[in-house]
Amino acid sequence: MNSASLARRSALSWLPLLFVLATAVAAWGQSETPKPAAPEVAAPPAPPPPVVRIPDRGDFRVVYERSKNPDYQGLQQIFKETQLLEETVRALNGTLAMPADVTVSLRECGASDAPYEPDKRRLSICYELVDALSDLFTAGASSEEDVQQAGTAVAGATLFIFFHEAGHALIRLDGLPIAGREEDAVDQLATVLLLASGREGEKAALDGASTFLAREKDAKSQAALARLAFWNAHALDPQRFTNIICWVYGKNPTDFQYLVEDGTLTPERAAQCPAEYGEMAKTWDGVLAPYLKAVPPPPPAQDPHHPGPLLPASPPTAGRRGSG
Repeated sequence: MNSASLARRSALSWLPLLFVLATAVAAWGQSETPKPAAPEVAAPPAPPPPVVRIPDRGDFRVVYERSKNPDYQGLQQIFKETQLLEETVRALNGTLAMPADVTVSLRECGASDAPYEPDKRRLSICYELVDALSDLFTAGASSEEDVQQAGTAVAGATLFIFFHEAGHALIRLDGLPIAGREEDAVDQLATVLLLASGREGEKAALDGASTFLAREKDAKSQAALARLAFWNAHALDPQRFTNIICWVYGKNPTDFQYLVEDGTLTPERAAQCPAEYGEMAKTWDGVLAPYLKAVPPPPPAQDPHHPGPLLPASPPTAGRRGSG
């Protein structure tokens, strides 16, 4: 295996760590959005109307398609061992009701893409795209630290792309009511879902967006990005990436103040970001409410004299590996 291949495989070392992020997405629906300060004296608010939840008739289902390319076979093995896709869809399936199944296929597509095909209800993560992202982000890496940073960027970009395409699936399949362009809407949905998963999600969204934004400013990288089918199909312009970075900052200004200090966000735009994120999260809370599975009630308190079994009836879902 040549040095370029070694660099690509090293950059993919992020995969074993990311099942934590995937399962954390299940926290969506329990996340908090910014709320305005309550007035000193106010009448009790009227109770909200009951949410009519849609019936759950489907799931995201992972499929691995065969490839004759040894490099892609290696990628498939990494995905199978880490269960990244399985953990991700398990979290989504446990959180969102679906009217029908959607296949999540890791496959050879003939192009570096990640399409959602409504007629087949299939979301593809193409081997060519993951490999191309690894090549793009490891180009110029001269140290192990550079390679690890590139791997983080690949991770963020890949996860953001997955959630972006899952957003298309949800909008097309569930008929989610959106305003404006669908591409802008799925950018928002992908970012909201990632940010709802906590610190790791914030990092994934920011790494993917900020790295792509940096690449947009480099002529050689621009040429490489132009060869990605996904890139051309989605017109991922710098303004959209700046929006994503703004939403990340808006959710957590304290931890991401450096984005203003290093000039990634202008002070003028940064001042608007908390309100932008708050409004966006509130909007998606309302849109997704009918599709969120009801949170189960807490278990009844145990009689101290009869505490019940020492072990649960089944192992917990979070972190559990499924079959490959």
